[in-house]
Amino acid sequence: MRRNRHQTSQFEALQRLDPLQQRPQIGFIRTHILQQVESLEKVYNGIHDTHVVLVEEAEDSKRADVTIQVYRQTLTAHDTAPTYEAAVSECAKHLRRQVLRYKDQLRDKGDRQVRA
Repeated sequence: MRRNRHQTSQFEALQRLDPLQQRPQIGFIRTHILQQVESLEKVYNGIHDTHVVLVEEAEDSKRADVTIQVYRQTLTAHDTAPTYEAAVSECAKHLRRQVLRYKDQLRDKGDRQVRA
């Protein structure tokens, strides 16, 4: 297929509009966040939605707020660290504990229903 100079493929257009190319550090942070969320999904695959907010409070203080939606509940974690990666990792640790507690509650509730 022959294209004239004004036609571009969808991929080329997306590449041009992608702000991550201009700031490669954001791409690294995004990859780190995705890895942390995937690790949570290994613990519990019923995560419906994830929302991450990154805030620079000071030059050496970065804050991460991570919220995940599970069945009928919202689990949140907030942490501050020198880098965004460290803050997100700590949030993932906090959420891992919350998800495990949530799973135990679901399991206990199911056991009570079976006994009744």
